[in-house]
Amino acid sequence: MPEFTTRDFWVLPDGVYLLDPGPGVDTVMLRRARARFYRFRTKQVEDLGFEPEKPVIGHGICLSPDGKWLLYTQEDHAFANLMLVENFR
Repeated sequence: MPEFTTRDFWVLPDGVYLLDPGPGVDTVMLRRARARFYRFRTKQVEDLGFEPEKPVIGHGICLSPDGKWLLYTQEDHAFANLMLVENFR
């Protein structure tokens, strides 16, 4: 069974879908990941041929009941605004 280092997995009766960052990845940092499926029957991890184009955040994934849609969070951009408040008391 693969090692689960994030919450980016979804358990189904026949196996587990996961976005796998690979070995040795700091799980606190944003990272690229590959979609994989661990099949209970064969005890093998299958590469699904999908890699999000931006880093995933690791808040978990969700798979639609029909298996056609995968929901995950990704980092589009990181920025901060510096605001000035005049006459602040």
